[in-house]
Amino acid sequence: MNNSVDCLFVTVPFTDTRQPLMAAGILRSIADKANKTSATLDFNAEFIHLLDSMPEEERFSTLAFLREEDHNDLDIKKIQDLFHNMAKKVIETSPTYVGISVFTYNCRVAAKYLSWFIKKINPKIKIILGGSGIIKHINGRATFAESLLKNKLIDVFIYGDGEQALYHYLSTGKTNYPGINKHFWTPMNSQELEALPSPDYNDYNFSLYEEPIMLPIIGSRGCVRKCTFCDVHTHWTKFGYRGGEHIFEEMKEHAEKFDIYQFHFGDSLVNGNLKEYRKMVKLIAEYNKNQPIEKRISWVGQFIFRPKSQFTEEDWRLTAEGGGDVMIAGIESINDQVREQIGKKFTNEDIKFSFDMAKKYGKVRFTLLFLTGYPGETDADYDFLEQWVRDLAKNYKDVIHGINTGVPLGVLENTPLQDNFDAMGMVSVGPAPEDWELPGTDNTPKKRVEWNERFVKVVTDCGFRVATGHDAHHIIERVRRRNA
Repeated sequence: MNNSVDCLFVTVPFTDTRQPLMAAGILRSIADKANKTSATLDFNAEFIHLLDSMPEEERFSTLAFLREEDHNDLDIKKIQDLFHNMAKKVIETSPTYVGISVFTYNCRVAAKYLSWFIKKINPKIKIILGGSGIIKHINGRATFAESLLKNKLIDVFIYGDGEQALYHYLSTGKTNYPGINKHFWTPMNSQELEALPSPDYNDYNFSLYEEPIMLPIIGSRGCVRKCTFCDVHTHWTKFGYRGGEHIFEEMKEHAEKFDIYQFHFGDSLVNGNLKEYRKMVKLIAEYNKNQPIEKRISWVGQFIFRPKSQFTEEDWRLTAEGGGDVMIAGIESINDQVREQIGKKFTNEDIKFSFDMAKKYGKVRFTLLFLTGYPGETDADYDFLEQWVRDLAKNYKDVIHGINTGVPLGVLENTPLQDNFDAMGMVSVGPAPEDWELPGTDNTPKKRVEWNERFVKVVTDCGFRVATGHDAHHIIERVRRRNA
């Protein structure tokens, strides 16, 4: 990439995915709307490939640095070279603006060091920081972006929904807009979400990603649930969504342009608005009827189980015909009472009904998400969980795409669990989110690792794919080492 551009949008490590991320594409379309030339670079994807080649100890120390800026056992020269090479690639495009997507708090350290190297080489480049990772998570009040701005490592940060704020800044050069260099911002409503231009994926290097490639798409922001371990509802106080027809038209546009027919929803949940969800799957089903198998639209998305009175057999039939491939569903705990405390509003019977429907209609599969060691869970729950997995293998193996066995439960900032930490009798025993225990019970970091190991073993023994990544492995290994 040697052509100069007005704006370069980059992703930075570490987001644990082998698929393209949406942020750079949507920001590029905003730059185009503001009459700015632009390009994208996915440093996160490049880093994932590098991480795969590292020995175990080097991988652990590198992730410890990116997650917590832990320098123990770190090869400083390799880290410096990593960010220096990223900065050189940025400079090659001679950008006026560099937008860095801080997708999660795990991207903060990389964003800081990349900014430093860019400014060291060319201090005139204006660096814009944005993404959910600069919103407060585990480190208290969100001073991260403010600190970088104060130290002149960046020029602008955009807090919250960034599309309209970025357009204002690129169009006017001014920062007098909600969310620009301030924490006050206004989430977009449904009409504003539909008014956004489609993401521009024209210069994505699809060879970086794992087959089958899935194009990212967003149908909603926020969530209709308020799970106790999650902070989404504190940032998006209202659930905003696009219409089913609007989503379908974007899918169709990208599918026919890139010859990629699989999509990955980045929503907190794809079936939050059932009326629009039903419209979408009906339109996809009609489209697919006239397409050869290899050109039929399919999708993967985070999904909530609902009682069968809400999500009926007809909904499951339409989901199967309407491209539903893998539903990523958070079960979290197999204990109905614990799941109710978390804020999930479905039972084990509702889960069974969903599996029965997927089996009946033959196309839909599930990736199941779990947490380990929510307050109230005991050894008995993990005895039951082991038998549940064995029964799953006997009766529903064909509809299970994978089981994410999760990590020892971490208590994140700005969540109901953190707000009720003392009232629930939880006690902090270390600096990390996973460092807590429940006195008078076996629920300790060490015990949660043991429960997780039991779960992984039975899932593996039953022949299921264990859906975990580098990040989960790092968290479990860190808790294990700290509590050995």
